[in-house]
Amino acid sequence: MGYYQANLNNHFYHDTALQTDWDRLGADAFSYRVLWKKDTTDVINLRHKLKDLKQEWLEKYQPAYNQN
Repeated sequence: MGYYQANLNNHFYHDTALQTDWDRLGADAFSYRVLWKKDTTDVINLRHKLKDLKQEWLEKYQPAYNQN
């Protein structure tokens, strides 16, 4: 999660609502979890597969942040 935390810590994250809450509440108020792990050597179009999976997880969990 280093990439995302670095962007949030440097006030450069693309989700304004998440950035606002991160700044207000601090890193300790947030948690992360891995939703999917898969060997990607058998995925022909990884970018397309990840886009489909993101949409699936957004619909399933309806998170407060990162809806786009």
